[in-house]
Amino acid sequence: MDQYHFLIGEFSKNSLFLPAVASAQLFAWFAQIGEPVERYGSKRGKVVKFSQKNYEKMLFAPDADSIALFSADRAADEADEFMNCDALAWYHSTDSLLLAMRASKLPLQRLFDGAASIPGLLDYCDDVQGYSETLGYGCGCARRQDTLAFKRRRTGRRPRRPAGARHAGLPYRSSNSMNTHLSLHCYLHDAPSERPLPCSDVTIHADPATLRAIAHFLLASADAFDVAQARAGMHAHLQDEWDGWQDDFPDLIVVAA
Repeated sequence: MDQYHFLIGEFSKNSLFLPAVASAQLFAWFAQIGEPVERYGSKRGKVVKFSQKNYEKMLFAPDADSIALFSADRAADEADEFMNCDALAWYHSTDSLLLAMRASKLPLQRLFDGAASIPGLLDYCDDVQGYSETLGYGCGCARRQDTLAFKRRRTGRRPRRPAGARHAGLPYRSSNSMNTHLSLHCYLHDAPSERPLPCSDVTIHADPATLRAIAHFLLASADAFDVAQARAGMHAHLQDEWDGWQDDFPDLIVVAA
């Protein structure tokens, strides 16, 4: 199964749910990414072919509390209905917003920026996190109270599955299509050497703005490595990419595995 980018927003308590408004926002997101809505999640938890009449009947039912929209299915793929598409959007009135996109179609940062550009879509979210699913390890970005921040998830930690997702035709599951690799090397101030030395742990002592800049650099580098035809030997320097870098700062170099 291919890798996917996810964006999950957790709504604040007592958030206002206006079905017509939420639906319009989700359709606007699909239009923005260039994917037509071909299917939707029915009240019975099935993913069915889109019908405007039936969709509106479900949307405006007195007990309506969620919306699930999907792009066309990929019939040749051996996948369940949740991941058998390039794009999906799920909106639960009292819990969560979820947007997902096949990673080969759209970079993670563009998924986040695109959602943020839809008027009102993220207004009721206390926290928004974006990540790429790869063997339980993800990294992404987060937004809190209109401040763009970046958050990196620890290995094995997953975002909680949105409540009621299965009832909207969304049996939340992950993609395990990529292997992971991580090694750390460093030069010491008082021990010059021709080669960087391997290290087991690294401590970053920095203010929040600098941490966000570093996270942004890591995400941008990951996206560049991800789409490269031949990434062997590709690397990037923080000092070259960050305008706020100062001469007394240590450089951070990332190398594609």
